[in-house]
Amino acid sequence: MRIALCGEPRSGKDTVGNIISSMVVVHRTAFGKFMKFGYYKEHPEMLGLPKDREHMISWSQPLVDSYPNIWVHQLEREIEGYKNIVITDLRQPHEEKWCRENDFHIVRVHRPEEERRKAQLAKGENPDNKDLPYEVKADYPIYNDGSLEDLQSQVDNLLDCLNEIEMKRRRL
Repeated sequence: MRIALCGEPRSGKDTVGNIISSMVVVHRTAFGKFMKFGYYKEHPEMLGLPKDREHMISWSQPLVDSYPNIWVHQLEREIEGYKNIVITDLRQPHEEKWCRENDFHIVRVHRPEEERRKAQLAKGENPDNKDLPYEVKADYPIYNDGSLEDLQSQVDNLLDCLNEIEMKRRRL
């Protein structure tokens, strides 16, 4: 089973990834993992500080403009050989295209804006969300607007649905 999670900053993508990982054996990864490695290698003074999304994007976007699949290809090499995969940070058009071409189910995690803003402020992040120019078209929604148990129940239902789809695919 291949799942790619999308959603606005602090919507709960990593929490959903954790829940999935607790229910199914998956290889969990992120496109941004590779970007962050390069960013912190070039900007070690930023380690340990609150995440500066705008600075990271201003560093990364010229690389993506020159070589759009720079992070995609690194992730692709990492997941080689894995059957069950969860990507926790689908954000860009070329990432969405690659995920669709590689049979990922795309899931959008929704969370009320006020809750996301509170979480961003608590982490010392800028909650203006200017870094959201692209809206990924998701196949399935998850609503992170209740208790952790509610979220776990939604993920459990999603996994049941995706397992059924996967079984039908194998029969074809």
